Amino acid sequence: MENKLEVLKDAYNYIDNLNSGINELGNAINSGNEEKGVKLIPLICDGIEWITQVISLTRDLQKVEISVGDLNEKLEETIEALDNEDFILVGDLFSYEITPILNDIKDKLGEIINR
Repeated sequence: MENKLEVLKDAYNYIDNLNSGINELGNAINSGNEEKGVKLIPLICDGIEWITQVISLTRDLQKVEISVGDLNEKLEETIEALDNEDFILVGDLFSYEITPILNDIKDKLGEIINR
């Protein structure tokens, strides 16, 4: 259990790094540097995948299950926007849809850590 709690703390802190990467992605796209922004997407997605794995592997510590359904839904929308080369929408989805979900997950992780 102690190891799981440490992983939750790491995930909690890592969400700030993810949000910084998402901000960088949004800034790059909004300044017309879509190439730089798009290059950040795999790194951000790897981080999100790790967060979802942590959530899945620590279900036993969650009083209320942390859902990643909304996150997956927004990532699917992001893939569709990428397929359509709608980079502004990609940036908006990360900045205005995915970031709040990550912040909600961070809040829930904080509740578990601080119990």
